[in-house]
Amino acid sequence: MKASQRHSTEHQWPEVDAFVLSSAHLRQELKISMAHLPASGAARRHLTAYVLDPAFNFSAAVAIADFLTRFAALARGSWPEVTVVGVGYDTSDSRTVMSRRATDLTPTPSAPPPGVRFPPVSFGGAPRFLGALLDDVRPAVDKRVAKASVRVLVGHSFGGLFGLYTLFHQPESFDGYLLISPSLWWDDRIVFRYEQAWSETKKALRVPLFLAAGEGEQAAGAGWRNEGFPDEAIQAVREVDNVKELAAVLRSRQYDGFQLRTAVIPDEYHLTVFPSAFNQGLRWMHDQLVG
Repeated sequence: MKASQRHSTEHQWPEVDAFVLSSAHLRQELKISMAHLPASGAARRHLTAYVLDPAFNFSAAVAIADFLTRFAALARGSWPEVTVVGVGYDTSDSRTVMSRRATDLTPTPSAPPPGVRFPPVSFGGAPRFLGALLDDVRPAVDKRVAKASVRVLVGHSFGGLFGLYTLFHQPESFDGYLLISPSLWWDDRIVFRYEQAWSETKKALRVPLFLAAGEGEQAAGAGWRNEGFPDEAIQAVREVDNVKELAAVLRSRQYDGFQLRTAVIPDEYHLTVFPSAFNQGLRWMHDQLVG
């Protein structure tokens, strides 16, 4: 191989630009973390992935986006410029993070099913959080990206629940939805009622949705991998069955402009599924939105 054809494998972790902003919707501050990954090959549309729960998911999302960017370059492939945006909180205290996400990512002031325990927190703040995301976070991100971009919302667990709330209330808020193990059990499966209400008045749902779960999310004896919940609670939550049922309902509607990809990923559980699902979902979103 000629020297001019060689590619260096030396690599540095992407720099992260972090800042704090205030939100009138929440009357609290949010911490926004941004990592920029360069394009490979011919210039394509820029993709911005808004990742909820960055305390848990941001580093994995950046690593996977970086992995895809690097190997596309090494193989002389084409991959878009990607910005990973973590939307979270300016604290390292896990109790505070868990409390605020429980408030911000749930759409109604309901309660968990029997056997699923949470500390004393309030629920039902998703409408306010969506307002903050659209009116406060997105303009701040757009100033830093400073170019046209397709926007994908990425959510896991309560974040996936929030994503589905957004999908059936303001789907145009994002160009695509990458949702993993959404808490479909919330409030007696309120997401199914949201979808039913949408179907009664709308014929279109013009966005791609990647919907995933880990095959082991209903498995007995999974321990910490399924959050340490008792086996009876895991069975009551029915994560895999609910994801399959929602996918079947959505396919039956035949919404105009709607694209759906589902994945039940073998040997993955509620707390382990994110990296595999995000890898698959980001590549599929690329094919749908950037191509």
